Amino acid sequence: MASIDTIADRSTGSAVAGKAYFETSTNKFIVYNGSSWVEIDSDGTGSAYMNEYAVLFDGTNDYMTLSGLSSCYAFSCWIKPDSTITSSGNAGNLLGANSTSWFGGLGSVTGDFTNELITVRPYSQGGFAYTSSSDSIPSGSWTHIAIRWEASNSQTNPGNAGYDIFKNGIKVGNAAGSAAISSPLTFSTGIIGARQTAYALFNGKIDEVAFWASSVSESDIATMYNSGVPGDLTSLSPYGWWRMGDGDDGSGNPDGTLVGGNPQVYNMATDSSGNRITGNDGALINGPTFSSDVPS
Repeated sequence: MASIDTIADRSTGSAVAGKAYFETSTNKFIVYNGSSWVEIDSDGTGSAYMNEYAVLFDGTNDYMTLSGLSSCYAFSCWIKPDSTITSSGNAGNLLGANSTSWFGGLGSVTGDFTNELITVRPYSQGGFAYTSSSDSIPSGSWTHIAIRWEASNSQTNPGNAGYDIFKNGIKVGNAAGSAAISSPLTFSTGIIGARQTAYALFNGKIDEVAFWASSVSESDIATMYNSGVPGDLTSLSPYGWWRMGDGDDGSGNPDGTLVGGNPQVYNMATDSSGNRITGNDGALINGPTFSSDVPS
């Protein structure tokens, strides 16, 4: 009978399809399924989904860069800011681009809006969307934020195209912009945790960042929120799914592997054949750190 090796952590194991170990750090049996490590439960079944890490941004100069993106029909992430976010201060950005086109502003965005909690604004078009000034995002718990582009009857401009904004799975109160956002914002490079490089920086933790290049429904947003506990997004076919510390590159390299001098966050989204989408892994710039504090 073949033996099962004991290892302290899966990062030291051989990522060979079918290879099994007993992992002492978790006291579980693990098997590599060809693309990720699977934990074997007591009933003999396994689940590839685990959420062990988030990324902490210091609000000073930390951000994460993305490449190989497309038209953003939807965006989703979990956030835990270091201080309560209200509509009266500039609390940085969740998703931006290294250009004047951006969205995902938290708090009042200086020079553009006054007293809005969450703002979606592509500068390439005249429209924008923003939420109620009476709302807030707490510092002591995780909050799910999502946006989606609606082709016909959006919050941004009812009866027209634009972005809807969701907080914890609920479409939040919104004031319409001056014009419709006639098409989803398209950009090839993106920034997580900032509007532009070293501008409007987010201070706190971000987890489970996802990006869709095709339409999603309101029920899809509810699935992303998953009653307050992140889940496997594979069935929703994201174009990018950066797990912020969970997952590997398919060759056994865990998140944190240095590429070009910067730690990487791998895109764990898969194509129609089940292969990991490559070419748009994230790079952590200026020292964001992995944290075991995750939404649960």
